[in-house]
Amino acid sequence: MDGEIIFRDLKTIKELKGLESLIRKYSLNYPNYQDWATKAISEIESGTKKTILGIHEGIIVGNIIYQQHKKIDHLLEIKNLRIRPEMRRRGIGYFLLKQVQRELENYKGIIIDMHSEQKDIQQLCLIQGYKEASRKALYDSNQEEILMIKTNDKSFLTTI
Repeated sequence: MDGEIIFRDLKTIKELKGLESLIRKYSLNYPNYQDWATKAISEIESGTKKTILGIHEGIIVGNIIYQQHKKIDHLLEIKNLRIRPEMRRRGIGYFLLKQVQRELENYKGIIIDMHSEQKDIQQLCLIQGYKEASRKALYDSNQEEILMIKTNDKSFLTTI
């Protein structure tokens, strides 16, 4: 697949359906993922969650879903980052993360978690200045997650 990839906010119902299809297809073995996907789509529609899409030839090839953290003021939380397997290693994930980071001027930090075996996303986050904050089971007692944070305000780390 050659050609231009366009990055932008979700604009149409057709794109919402395409996003839903993409996030449902790649669950990464999270427990109750389909229930989460249903709720996430509803929250995107209501504006609680935001999303940025990567679109190639009219097809959504990647997305990032994020929101204001529900418990910690001034913290953005990345909830989902997905790239179609055939479109990986083209900088799509890097660019999607960069777009969310543009909002750091309005927040004190951004937090993201991933399975501990997801070395590619860990490396992507490290390259962009995220630091590992902790390792623990968040969703499944048999699965270790890595929590990473990026902040422009070092004093903010002591408040979370």
